[in-house]
Amino acid sequence: MNVFQTLMLREWMQHRKGWLALGLIPVGLMLLAMVFGTVDADVNEPGEMSAAGLLMLVTFGTAMILLVLGMAAMAFQASGLARRDQQDRSIEFWLSLPVGQPQTLAAMLLMHVWVFPMMVVAIGLLGGLLLAPVAVIKGLGFAGLTKLQWLAVLPVLAAGTLRIFAGMILAGVWALPFVLLMMAASAWLKRWGVPVLIGVVGAGGALLKEAYGQPWLLDSAKALAERVGASMFPGVAGDTGLHLEDEVVMSGQLEGVSQWLMTDLQLRVADLASPWLLLAVALSAAGAWAVLVRRQQGR
Repeated sequence: MNVFQTLMLREWMQHRKGWLALGLIPVGLMLLAMVFGTVDADVNEPGEMSAAGLLMLVTFGTAMILLVLGMAAMAFQASGLARRDQQDRSIEFWLSLPVGQPQTLAAMLLMHVWVFPMMVVAIGLLGGLLLAPVAVIKGLGFAGLTKLQWLAVLPVLAAGTLRIFAGMILAGVWALPFVLLMMAASAWLKRWGVPVLIGVVGAGGALLKEAYGQPWLLDSAKALAERVGASMFPGVAGDTGLHLEDEVVMSGQLEGVSQWLMTDLQLRVADLASPWLLLAVALSAAGAWAVLVRRQQGR
């Protein structure tokens, strides 16, 4: 096993229980609520296509809930990652090993920004596929499940799954500046790091905008945050050129859903060609440099 794999395994061993619990507990609670509760399938014409819409709603709704939880947990943990080795007094041990600090940081980021959140969402998708038939039976009866046209459902499931995971990769790219800047602020300022960073961006950006007519700081933070959201949630940006109503999907008319999802994904990939990516890379590099310098000092 090479060094980088060992560093990734370290992250897995340290955090696997918490991240698995983050995925499994909500799915378990939703399953209990669905089994012992009621499902109100409010559709105009209950039938096979209505069952398809309900299946989509439960499956991807569960995945979206876990996506929000996973990204929130990742953001919450980010500030603590920078000083983790100092707090448990293992920094001297890691500095004594023939392991490059960039490798350590890269493994940490790969696991926390991409692998762990995607694992949680995978649990959400699998859990949604378990919950969805229960919801269909509870809401529409066994007839709704037996009449379900899987040939219409499977392409949407495939497109939706691709959109979610590809979007998470893109969201991680846009979120990386925020993660690394929080890590850098915490590495240098400890518990005051994140509040100071928020104050600089929030209060400092507002001061620049109102007093000096310079909105660039707030606009930059907003632009990057919007791209994180647009990558995570299809249709948020509203620039697909295709109109998709929730009522249409719930009624089971799934013909244009796959096209809508793929069009949205293409637009999110095209965002990488924007100048905002250069800003994201520059901020990420600055944050990584600040974290590495502080780690090298061993304090």
